[in-house]
Amino acid sequence: MSNYTNIYDMEKDFTKEIQKFYNLLKKNEKYALVRFGDGEGPILAGPRHIIKRGRGGQYTWVYIPGKLEHEKFKLDLMKSLKYKDNNYYIGIHCKDQRKKVYDYLFDYLYQTACVPKEQLTFACIFYLSNWRFFIDKFMPLATSRECYFVGNQLAEDPKNLFNDIVYTTSKDAHLHCNETVEIILDKIEKEKIKDAIFLFATGPSSCVSIQKLWKENKDNFFIDIGSAIDPYIFQNTISKGFSRGSRMKKLFSGRKKPQPQKWG
Repeated sequence: MSNYTNIYDMEKDFTKEIQKFYNLLKKNEKYALVRFGDGEGPILAGPRHIIKRGRGGQYTWVYIPGKLEHEKFKLDLMKSLKYKDNNYYIGIHCKDQRKKVYDYLFDYLYQTACVPKEQLTFACIFYLSNWRFFIDKFMPLATSRECYFVGNQLAEDPKNLFNDIVYTTSKDAHLHCNETVEIILDKIEKEKIKDAIFLFATGPSSCVSIQKLWKENKDNFFIDIGSAIDPYIFQNTISKGFSRGSRMKKLFSGRKKPQPQKWG
């Protein structure tokens, strides 16, 4: 019998999931976490049309089906979804009342991913009701140790949270995954980096880069955090006010707090 028929037999608790990743980090048990949300998912499963994502009216990445370099990226993205390894976790998009157009993604991603179902989690693991825990607990733990941020050229570090920032291009980083991976592996080798945390916020390229890095190096953490800390690292750019992280900050300052995401 297909595992697909048992989707809801393994109900996941949104709060417990982020605590799980926090505890693994605390115990220094290495893992990689990639997240397939409403950007990555449609590239693989959606209708063949141009997909754009950005902030403040400016696009940070564009996927154009049919173009050779974009199709190559799509193949790598599929590999990162189908990749199977110990401590390789995949966040998948769950049904969202606000964005029903993407409801088809959960079933597709759940069926296509090859990791054990225990290694599936929420794509929005660091957002909604978990965002405050992420900011108050997860990030302080990560940055108390050797920690690197991987993000585009607009990123800043005004609070000196990170040991270093590994910069990708400010646009279409998904077309430069191999370069990003080579830079990080070279840095790890030259600086003898071990037990460090690499936090990624590079759009859909994060999935591909993290999968390739985890395949080569299991002495460090590779975690896709997306735009969760944008309010703190984009101090002087338009990105500061338009990302999910920025929206979470506003929501938590209001009366109506974000609710946990339901599995499925």
